[in-house]
Amino acid sequence: MNGRVNVSTDDIRRIAVPVLRHRISCNFVAQSEGVDAVEIIRRLVATVPEPEPSKYAAPEPAEEFLEQTVPEDAA
Repeated sequence: MNGRVNVSTDDIRRIAVPVLRHRISCNFVAQSEGVDAVEIIRRLVATVPEPEPSKYAAPEPAEEFLEQTVPEDAA
């Protein structure tokens, strides 16, 4: 998004409501308390912590990855 190769947590937070709003339906109790799908999504986004990057996982070198996935006669 915005020219980056990866999606950031802020990107997910920004699009959570429009993407998920139609996927959540509230029961009678939630409706009687004035809680709608948008409020539930906002609470979830505020509650779920941002994942921490792995401290010990080294990125796999591209050459090793290609050796494992591409047959020799295809290269």
